[in-house]
Amino acid sequence: MPGRWVGGKGSIASPVKDLIAILEAMRDPQGRKITDAQWKKLLQTEVDLSHPDFDAASLVKDTADWYHTAYTWNFVSMAMALRAQHGAREQNKQLFYIPSVDSPQKIITKRCTRKCWMNIIFEKRKNPGICLIYVGMRIRFTTSVHPPFVVQDCTGTVVGLEVAKESAKHACESQSDVVLHALPKAIYIKLDDCNEMFLLPKHDVDMKGLFA
Repeated sequence: MPGRWVGGKGSIASPVKDLIAILEAMRDPQGRKITDAQWKKLLQTEVDLSHPDFDAASLVKDTADWYHTAYTWNFVSMAMALRAQHGAREQNKQLFYIPSVDSPQKIITKRCTRKCWMNIIFEKRKNPGICLIYVGMRIRFTTSVHPPFVVQDCTGTVVGLEVAKESAKHACESQSDVVLHALPKAIYIKLDDCNEMFLLPKHDVDMKGLFA
């Protein structure tokens, strides 16, 4: 649904109320029809690419903090990858391609085309074959990794990346996108609204809420 997820003063925004009502109808074991007004609002969320006023750049910018959802995980994985690529380009940041740790069927090289890595992401479905990340990127955890602080839907910002020895030289020399051939030693994330100390104190560095 369009609009912000939360309204002012703790109230639930109108689009969210409509969305909740539609989801409740969908999940009713006996089946339930939604109202004409709800159906009309649902149709309003459709993006018409052929409309003369359609602006792809504005759509990407205005939906930067939205959730990605689809019928299958491979579409969500694709959206996450494209969002990362667009964000890095907009912020003029170096984009890191991190291949999965399993045995990939395709060898990922510096010459790997956009179509190549798109196929790898799409084929892996729920578990993408490549993770795209850059410093300054907003992230949301999809699973709990350190309860009760770092749990599902916890949000934060990537503030640093410590690459493995095998990739260090290439990452330092390159001014463009970098394919890491080994998993990074650590990805440092500044968690939102968190003052917990996860790492050892460091001089002149605010370590509160910093998670690796």
